[in-house]
Amino acid sequence: MSAKDIKRTVSEMKKAGSDKLQTQSPSTVSSLLLPLLILFRIFNALIIRTTFVPDEYWQSIEVAHRWAFGYGALTWEWWNSTAIRSPLHPLMFAGLYKLLAAVGFDSRLAIIYLPRLLHGILAAVADYNLYGLTNLISDPTTAKWTLIAQCTNWFTAFCGPRSLANNLEWALTTAAFNFYPWSSFIPLKKRSTCCFILLVCVCSILRPTAAVIWAPICVFHLLCEFSASTSRLFRTFGLYVAIAIPCLLISIISDRIAFGRWTLHQLNFLRFNILANGANFYGIEPWHWYFTNGLPTMLFTSAPFCVVGFIIDFT
Repeated sequence: MSAKDIKRTVSEMKKAGSDKLQTQSPSTVSSLLLPLLILFRIFNALIIRTTFVPDEYWQSIEVAHRWAFGYGALTWEWWNSTAIRSPLHPLMFAGLYKLLAAVGFDSRLAIIYLPRLLHGILAAVADYNLYGLTNLISDPTTAKWTLIAQCTNWFTAFCGPRSLANNLEWALTTAAFNFYPWSSFIPLKKRSTCCFILLVCVCSILRPTAAVIWAPICVFHLLCEFSASTSRLFRTFGLYVAIAIPCLLISIISDRIAFGRWTLHQLNFLRFNILANGANFYGIEPWHWYFTNGLPTMLFTSAPFCVVGFIIDFT
């Protein structure tokens, strides 16, 4: 795609955006919304009485318990010879466990429920950022109904507060989209490019598969900057480098602390799951699985409204 094509695309998006969006950001979201969402998701976390997948224990709180208290089981992903998981997620819980032990509150209930409560708060942050994002690029009425759909979605309530790295990735992804510099192509108040890049870097370090989502978006962001001016492109690319390098160093150091050797879990993950086809051991779904099973299950009763919404929006 040439620079001329990019400029034309950006110009068209600006024109389309100006037809439906105000030239300034919508009014500030009520200060009570986030606390109310936190209370809702904490309640959501406390009423869950089921298990979903083994990873909510064996890839998070069990690992954290081992690091904090010196005993507990470690699955093969956390062996020093394998090291395919990011230690940052369980390190959050390990730090909290250490703090509880230091003040004498490391009871069985606290160890069980603290990670779930923390993820309940993260789910509330995801809800809040989704509402803010929709309010930003659409209108308050759409934002309200989006939040209602989010809070009444059965799968979000079932899975959102669980201690899964995927849920932390979900919260980071929603926040990153909220901070995305939409002003590159639609007439809105300028967003924080630094916050966007930082959230993208943390998300990709935590979950290497997140790079599949963010790589094309970041490339498009740079192309939009290039369409504005070459100097702007270099300035934004410099921000990417300046933020990505410290994040990568933190990831390398955390890997060294967790696994006892210098390694890069992202490369180990790629080597095992892609090059060695290790992921195939856990099953291979057909190409249409996400459309015929994944999305309908997650959307459930909202699926027909989602289809109608897409049809209306694109026609």
